[in-house]
Amino acid sequence: MRKFFLLLLVIFLLSTACVSTPPAEKEEAQEDLTPYESISLHLTMGDAENAMAEYEESVAKNQNSKETKNLHSRLWLLLGETEKAKEELSEIITENPDYLDALFSLSLVYALENDREKQKKVLEDIVAKDDTYAPAQAYLGEMYLEDKKYDQAEKRFNMVLAEDETNFVALMGKGNVKLRTKEYDEAEKQFDKVIKVDPEYTFAYVDRASAKSRNKNRSGAIEDLSKAIELQPDYYWTYIDRGKLYLSMLETEKAMDDFLRAINIDTDYFLPYVYVGGIHYQNKEWDEALYNYQRVYDLKPDYYFAYQPLAVCDYIKGNYEAAKELFEMAFEHHDDYAYLLLAGLCLQKQGKDFEAREYYTTISQEFPKGAWYYHMIRYYANPSNDYYVLKAYEDEKNRVIQKRILFYIGAQYMFQGQLKNAALTYFNEVLDAEKKDLMEIDLAQSEIDRYGENF
Repeated sequence: MRKFFLLLLVIFLLSTACVSTPPAEKEEAQEDLTPYESISLHLTMGDAENAMAEYEESVAKNQNSKETKNLHSRLWLLLGETEKAKEELSEIITENPDYLDALFSLSLVYALENDREKQKKVLEDIVAKDDTYAPAQAYLGEMYLEDKKYDQAEKRFNMVLAEDETNFVALMGKGNVKLRTKEYDEAEKQFDKVIKVDPEYTFAYVDRASAKSRNKNRSGAIEDLSKAIELQPDYYWTYIDRGKLYLSMLETEKAMDDFLRAINIDTDYFLPYVYVGGIHYQNKEWDEALYNYQRVYDLKPDYYFAYQPLAVCDYIKGNYEAAKELFEMAFEHHDDYAYLLLAGLCLQKQGKDFEAREYYTTISQEFPKGAWYYHMIRYYANPSNDYYVLKAYEDEKNRVIQKRILFYIGAQYMFQGQLKNAALTYFNEVLDAEKKDLMEIDLAQSEIDRYGENF
């Protein structure tokens, strides 16, 4: 996304530079704007369509120079008409093969078409003709930055800055080199320079916020992100960035507000629902957590990090068929055999005891022998003898794993009337686990809430 905005900015800056009023026109004291000034004004206001209309009405009729044609091609680029731009540039370059501005415009065409190979070749041809041509050097630096060739990228940016220390693209590029090589103090300094050149450029504040947050200056990062939002209030990702930063500062209400604002901007992108769901999950607000994680799943079914929390929510809310499928999907990505135990429990919760026993018998072949969950799956397949699972609990040295074992013993005891009191005792012990983000804690609490009053 940053690359796309930077590309449009380059085209815009070059286009406005192309339409500066010719000296002869500047000497005339005219009250009305010249066609060049009018085009420049339209571009400054982000109105490429009216800039093109002004060009067609005035400039094209009176001038047919290579500079004017190149301006026309860049207006086509700003309108997204790459084929028309390419056609015009082909004519210019055929007649003027060493006209670097036209060659650079052609490189921008290839950039918009995502043809990196052709784009890079044109840029290298330009610097071979003139290594002081700043736009090509700066954009080559951007390409090296994208390829993670940071030394080569910085070299290109430094070449540009040696000639013009205020070159916007080179300053932004060098700042991002420093950011990615973890030189955060230097990154901040570079973005300071960018902001001095253009105080209205949103992404300079966003990138400087990234440097500040990595320098443990989270309040400074919040300030920069807030400025970016002030400049561009409808830009989705800044709310995500600030919300994540608020979360790291444990300011969950402010984080929630930012994630919800992102959702208001784009209701069909999955990421803010992940964070909103996570906040509700931590607060044990299961209906809200279920809704948001279900949105994640609906919008991006392959986002496997949501499988476990969504499965837990479904289990707690009694949606056992959906929970079973999700626990199995979670196992495919996280390789925790407890997910398969829970999938089987979902069958039992639906009253499908025979199907559950067959399920346990079949999947037990996948469980590594000797581990606690191997003894548990064998017990689940034939719950008449709990000796080995109780022994696994006693032999386990890890207290967190001990608590997990108690949950799965208790969960199976729930289906044996005479052991329900023991199950409740085990569930209460699970709640004392030192690792508070265990899914078994929430599952144990849900069992206590559902059945505890009947014990």
